Amino acid sequence: MAQAWTADDFGSNESKVIVAAPVIAELNMPRFMASGDTSRLTLDITNLTDKPQKLNVALTASGLLELVSNSPAPVELAPGVRTTLFIPVRALPGYGDGDIQATISGLALPGETVADQHKQWKIGVRPAFPAQTVNYGTALQPGETWALPADGLQNFSPVTLEGQLLLSGKPPLNIARYIKELKAYPYGCLEQTASGLFPSLYTNAAQLQALGIKGDSDEKRRASVDIGISRLLQCNVITAALRCGIKTVTKSTG
Repeated sequence: MAQAWTADDFGSNESKVIVAAPVIAELNMPRFMASGDTSRLTLDITNLTDKPQKLNVALTASGLLELVSNSPAPVELAPGVRTTLFIPVRALPGYGDGDIQATISGLALPGETVADQHKQWKIGVRPAFPAQTVNYGTALQPGETWALPADGLQNFSPVTLEGQLLLSGKPPLNIARYIKELKAYPYGCLEQTASGLFPSLYTNAAQLQALGIKGDSDEKRRASVDIGISRLLQCNVITAALRCGIKTVTKSTG
């Protein structure tokens, strides 16, 4: 928009201007992959300049992903044209994230020095089967020994395996297991919300660490309590009772 004025007159004019990156790269990918899976990702590259472009695309993978093929050949794009590159990848054994990096070079604009464009995307990698828990319990008399059965770890992945040993002169109460399961519980009804708040109310980071649990900071614990209280208030009904679940009711008038 341009404006001009004098002591007696004024005026203005405007025109639309397209503001966009000269080259856009977008990767279409799954939200997660299972260890050992292969997938073909699609990388869309669009030339938004008014000049033909010959672009080089260099691909690398890190973390729990590996490329199944080499980087593609240089891409020639006419003005305003988009092309799609297919990227075969494989998920490695483990639990975590894999990264895909793309470096796009060769962009030529009159009178400008254009730096290479670097893009990065993450894909979660996890086992293809749900978590399993096996518990062994025994009472040892004086002089007795106990050893883990030879096949006790046979069906578990070494990458994601976790173990805990609890010794007690009293009936064992595996607090660490219960707290972990409360934190991992995916639902948020009245009972589960109230139960899930207790670890944040009655434990601190040092106590959780002693139990082998990765604890949150005090700020995160307070935030969790505030969210839980807000969820409990949503269970409140007009009679001051608490319903078991959160339900949204939409009324319409005709």
